[in-house]
Amino acid sequence: IRDRFWKEQEAKGWTLHRYFHHLSSSQALAFNLFFPLYPEIGPTFAMTRAALGIRGVDPARVDFEVELTNTDGTKLDGTNIDVLITEAPTRRAVIERTTEQKVSDAVLAGAYIPHLINPLRASLHIGYPKKSGSMWIVPLEFTIPFDRLTLVPEGGRAKGAVLFTAVSATPDGRISPVTMQRAPLDIPESQLGTLAGKTFVYSAQLRVRAGPQTFSTAVTDEVSHLTSFVQPHVVIPDKQAKR
Repeated sequence: IRDRFWKEQEAKGWTLHRYFHHLSSSQALAFNLFFPLYPEIGPTFAMTRAALGIRGVDPARVDFEVELTNTDGTKLDGTNIDVLITEAPTRRAVIERTTEQKVSDAVLAGAYIPHLINPLRASLHIGYPKKSGSMWIVPLEFTIPFDRLTLVPEGGRAKGAVLFTAVSATPDGRISPVTMQRAPLDIPESQLGTLAGKTFVYSAQLRVRAGPQTFSTAVTDEVSHLTSFVQPHVVIPDKQAKR
C-alpha cells in the first residue's frame, strides 16, 4: 500500500501538507484511513458503505485533496477537502474536519510532540497558580500584535475572532480535557490607525493538578486560520506559595 500511495501521489499531483509527517496532520490521517479503499468502494464493502451512509450497490468514488466548485466552475472557497467520497450519480459524502477539530487534535499531539510554529508572533505569560479545592487555577495571558490579526470590514467596523485552545499533560500520561474559548474582535474602523505597534491581550485559565505539567496551547486567528502553538513546561506546587 505504501508504494502504491507514493506512485498515485506523484501521478495525481496531490500536494502534501508541510507537516504531513506529523501526528497532527489531518491529511495524513485521511490517507491512512481511506487510501486502502482508493479509488472505489465496491458493493462487497458492505459495513464500510453502511458506516459512510452510502446507499445502493453502485461503486462509490474516493478522491483526495479535492477543490469543490459551483456549477459555473468557480471555487466554493479556498479549502481543499481531505477526502471526498462520491456516490453515483450525484450524492457526496465529505470527510472533512473543522478548524476547531484540527487545532484541537494538534494541541493534544503537542502535549507530547512540540509544535514550533508561531506565525502570529504570540507570546505567553503564566501567572501565579491559585488553589481551588484539590486543583489549581493557572492564569495565562497571551499577547498577539494587532498587525498579525486579520479583521474584516463590516458596517463601519472591523471584526474578527481569536480561538484559544489548551490542554495540560502530566509526565505519567494523564491529559486534561481540551479547553476551547473564543474571543471576538469588534473595532470601529476609525480606530484601526491607532492599533499600529499595539498588541491584543487575551487572558484565560487552566484548571490543573499539582506537580510537573506540560501546557499545550494554541491561539488561532479565525479569519486567516493561522495558528500559533506554545508548549511551556511548568511545575505546579502542592502548597499555596507566599508572595
